[in-house]
Amino acid sequence: MDGAVTLCILPWHHGFGLILGLLPALLRARRVITTSEPARDAARDDGRALLHSLHGGRVGGAPIDTALASVLGGSRLRVGYGQTEAGPGIMLGHPGEFSAAFIGRPVGCEVRIDADSVLAFRGANASDGVWEDGALHALDRDRWHRTDDLVTCADGAYTFVGRASTSFKLANGTVIDAPRIEASLRSQLPRISDLVLVSHDGGGIDVLYSTHDALPVDPAEVRRLLGGLRAYLRSSVFVSIDAWARSAKGEIDRRRLPAIS
Repeated sequence: MDGAVTLCILPWHHGFGLILGLLPALLRARRVITTSEPARDAARDDGRALLHSLHGGRVGGAPIDTALASVLGGSRLRVGYGQTEAGPGIMLGHPGEFSAAFIGRPVGCEVRIDADSVLAFRGANASDGVWEDGALHALDRDRWHRTDDLVTCADGAYTFVGRASTSFKLANGTVIDAPRIEASLRSQLPRISDLVLVSHDGGGIDVLYSTHDALPVDPAEVRRLLGGLRAYLRSSVFVSIDAWARSAKGEIDRRRLPAIS
């Protein structure tokens, strides 16, 4: 940022907008620009041109899908990953290093993948405590903090698989490792933009999904790709991409999924 013109996208009352955007810009940048205009579509030519004209920057907040990764690849932007409990983050990618669900490489801390595939970290970036019941409760500075994010690692690069809390159990006791199944289906069906596995009745698996081309996937293909779990498939439901309830980060709110019959 030294002597640069800095574009701040996040609002400054947002934690990351303040800590990763405004404050470093005030200390280092020559000029700070913000905008209230609607975001540009990264897939459009003008959006792609804007992204690739930037000399640097960070992208994060939600896992990047294949389509967006193809747009960001080769730019000078970097993917970033962190937690509320880590300041300002845990991972950072190389400039232009993007792939589906890639979250970067460790920076400023130690990381490990626990036996249940959950990412944990420790270091100077870990929070000193938590605020509960009107008081600050100190935490061990040397603790390993579990993120609840399932990840994989290859050659020092980490990829997000899903949240550990999204797995579920069927009425017959079968455990459905939803994050890994969702990641597998996405990799084998690149047309899919959003995908959620749930069980509405406890007796079977419901697959809800959207596609980049707004066309449904053959249910027989979904069943085939479920492999040994195909017998549990209750429904394969195509969802319009604008029908999902989403969090402020743009992630699907699994507590408010579209109704299915």
